[in-house]
Amino acid sequence: MVFENVARNFFVRCPCFFKTMDDVLIASSRKFANFARTDFATTFYVGHKNEESQLINKHLIEKAMKPIKLFYLEKCPFCKKAFQYIQELQEEHPELKAVEIETIEESKKPEVANQYDYYYVPTFYIDEVKEHEAGIFKNEVEALLRKALEA
Repeated sequence: MVFENVARNFFVRCPCFFKTMDDVLIASSRKFANFARTDFATTFYVGHKNEESQLINKHLIEKAMKPIKLFYLEKCPFCKKAFQYIQELQEEHPELKAVEIETIEESKKPEVANQYDYYYVPTFYIDEVKEHEAGIFKNEVEALLRKALEA
């Protein structure tokens, strides 16, 4: 109900983005989630800071974003570099802060790590699919974060 009220207010203020009020109210459906996946929608919502657009933005991103699992070892220099790149990229590109990253330290959670097929760390899984394994560069980290934002 809260989202429906926010969506109505948004539609009244920005009717050019939707053809009908029904387009807004089906926010939890696939049609609206598909709209959220476009670069335009992501840019528009991230760029607005009022409470209503933040709630809509959060909802859109949650519907469209794929989760990331990052396997690492605490003393691994490549893993430390990967975390540094993630932090730098999130500061440089605020839209990347929305990406949900579950970090799993494999020596502390071997029961979880053993369920996945990888040998080197850091290893990134996006939506349960291995996307990268071993040492990584900043541009590769950015590509992975952006892929997680896509649907």
